Amino acid sequence: LAEIDAARLTEINADYACWIYAPDSPIDYPIVHGADNETYLHRMFDGTRNAAGTLFIDCRNLPDFQDPNTLIYGHHMRNDSMFGTLDHYAQAGYYDAHPWFLLIAPDRVDLLDVIAGYTTSDKDHCYDIAISDEEDKRAFVDQAIAKSDFISSAELQAGDSLVTLSTCAYAFEHARYIIIGRLCRLPA
Repeated sequence: LAEIDAARLTEINADYACWIYAPDSPIDYPIVHGADNETYLHRMFDGTRNAAGTLFIDCRNLPDFQDPNTLIYGHHMRNDSMFGTLDHYAQAGYYDAHPWFLLIAPDRVDLLDVIAGYTTSDKDHCYDIAISDEEDKRAFVDQAIAKSDFISSAELQAGDSLVTLSTCAYAFEHARYIIIGRLCRLPA
């Protein structure tokens, strides 16, 4: 983590937003925030074309995780790169070994405390970024928990921002596997 040079990453790509890291998994990548949700589907962080693409924040979101629900997309690669391991949360015990992620922004480090994970369609409520208030957010999280493949120890607190990680799944046409977590600011 000490090797993440946000200034250098921003020089390489002005769309750099943060870094995501999950211990004991391949997830250790930069995340970008572009003008659309197409550019980084098949472009690496440095702009070269590649099927793996780059992890990216939904263009409707602010890049600083201040929205009630920030969406991050990544391809489900067969070699487990990018978000290829998200669907491992459907396996017994995977959550227990991987209950959190780190989001390292240029000005802060946040813990993403995993609340729920499940297979869904690309029309699921989780893709709504417009959560109106705390009651709506609680209902959103309660729905996610009811569908989750595991029982999380994370508890939503008033004022929490949520992050939804999304990747393709293959259970049915247009299936997605998602992880929803709450952001917890870590002390500097």
